Amino acid sequence: MDGQIQAIYRQIDNLNRQSFESRYQDQNTGVKRSKDALEINSSLPEQYFYVQGFVDSTNNLTWFNLFFSDYAEAYRLATESLELAYAC
Repeated sequence: MDGQIQAIYRQIDNLNRQSFESRYQDQNTGVKRSKDALEINSSLPEQYFYVQGFVDSTNNLTWFNLFFSDYAEAYRLATESLELAYAC
């Protein structure tokens, strides 16, 4: 069982690494990879729950949420500024 659990941990780590590496290129892929890692982790028996994998997945999802929320807010403000500039 230990070999199987280690393989699952590696899979979770790999998904989290791919999620982090895609952070600037593809938001949807990055989010999906972290969610997949969380799902795999949550399917493990309680005694094998992978804390580092959970932390990495959660950190990745938080980063995506904060980054793209800030991006959306900046885009909205820029659009409003352009509308005001053209209105004058």
